[in-house]
Amino acid sequence: MAEKIPINGLKQSEQLSAFWVQPGHLPDPTMPKLCRALAAEQINIAFLNHSTIGAPAPGLCCIDANDRAKAIAIIRSDHELSQSVQVGEQGVGLLSLYPHQASLRVLGTALETLNNRGIMVYGLGSSIAALTFVIDYARMEEAAESLSQQLKLPPDATPSAVDFKVRQASPST
Repeated sequence: MAEKIPINGLKQSEQLSAFWVQPGHLPDPTMPKLCRALAAEQINIAFLNHSTIGAPAPGLCCIDANDRAKAIAIIRSDHELSQSVQVGEQGVGLLSLYPHQASLRVLGTALETLNNRGIMVYGLGSSIAALTFVIDYARMEEAAESLSQQLKLPPDATPSAVDFKVRQASPST
C-alpha cells in the first residue's frame, strides 16, 4: 500500500437537501433568484456551486434538511423557479478534507477512493483550505471511514460530525 497522505482533518456536515438549477440560457437569472428567495426566508445555503462561463451548466444548492419543505414551497410558488429547479430526492451531506494545500494527490486519492466504493460525488468545492464533496448522506460514515484509511489524520483526530448549527435570526425591530 502506498504511503498515506497527511491531512489535518475530515469534517462531516449534518443532513442537507440538494436543489439542482438547470439554466435555460446565458445569462440565466435562476440561481440568483433562488438565492434571494432563500435569503428572504432566512434559509442558509450550506453549499453553492454555480457558473455562468461557457455553456449553461446545472448549479447545485444545498440547504439544511429541516428547511426542505419551506424551500420547496418557495420554488413551487414561482413559475420560473418551478420550471428550472429540481429537488433532490435523498439527503446529501458535505464531507470536507482540510487542509489540502492545493494537492492534486489528495484530490485524486479522495475521488478514486469514493469512486471505488461506489459513492456518488454530486458536487465538489475547493477553497484555500478545504476540499468539500457533496455525497449521499446515508453513505457519509462509509465515505469518512474509507478516506481515513487512505489519508493520514493526526493521532488525536477522527472524522467528526458537526456538533453545532448556525441559524439566521430575525432582525430586531
